[in-house]
Amino acid sequence: MDVDELQRMKLEAEVQKLRAEAQHLVGTPWSRLAETIKVTGAILATVVAGWAALKTWEVTQLQTRITQSELAVEQAKLTRVRNELVGVQRQLGVAQSRVRATETLAGKALANPEPTVPIVAATGPERWVYVGSYRPDAKKWETKYLDFADDPDPQSLAGRDLPVNRQTGALNVRPGIPNDKGILPPPVDTLPENARVHINRMQRWGASLWFANVRY
Repeated sequence: MDVDELQRMKLEAEVQKLRAEAQHLVGTPWSRLAETIKVTGAILATVVAGWAALKTWEVTQLQTRITQSELAVEQAKLTRVRNELVGVQRQLGVAQSRVRATETLAGKALANPEPTVPIVAATGPERWVYVGSYRPDAKKWETKYLDFADDPDPQSLAGRDLPVNRQTGALNVRPGIPNDKGILPPPVDTLPENARVHINRMQRWGASLWFANVRY
C-alpha cells in the first residue's frame, strides 16, 4: 500500500467518524452541537493541512531527484568533452613535433652540398642560399646556416654581411628558391666554411623556411 492510499483511507475514517458524531448529536442542545462542530472542523482542517504538507514534500523530493539526475548527466558530458580535449591536445603536440622534425631535415637537405648533382657555371644574377628555419611564434631561429648570434626578425637580416655557419659547413648556392611544388633548382655554386655573403633581400617559403638573395 502506497502513501497516497494510506492517506485516503485515513480521510475516509475521519469522515465516517464525523458522520457518527453528527447522528449522536441529533436532539442535543444547540450549544453542545456548536462546540462539537468547532472541534470537528479543527480536526478536519488538521487532516487536510497534513495531507497538503505531505504532497508538498513529495513534490519537493521529486524535483530534487530530477535536478540531481540532470546534474549527473551534465557532469558526464563535461567529463567526456574534457577527455576529448586532452586527446586532441596530445595529437596536436605529436603533429607539431613531426613538423619541426621535417623542417629540420628539409633544412639540412636544402643547405648541404649535393655531390651527386654536378656544379655548373653560374648563369644569371640570382644567387640564393638557405638561411634556416624561423619560428615567428617563439621569435627564435631553430636552424641557422649563416652565422649570427642573435635571433633577429628574418627581414632585418637584409643588408647585413654574414659568414657561413662553421657548425653546418659548406653552403649550396642556387639560382632560385623552391617552386610551388617544393622543387629546388640545382646548385650553381658551393660556399666554403670561411666564405661571407652580403644579403640583398630575404624571402620566406612555406611556414618557416627562409632564403636569402646574396652576393659574394
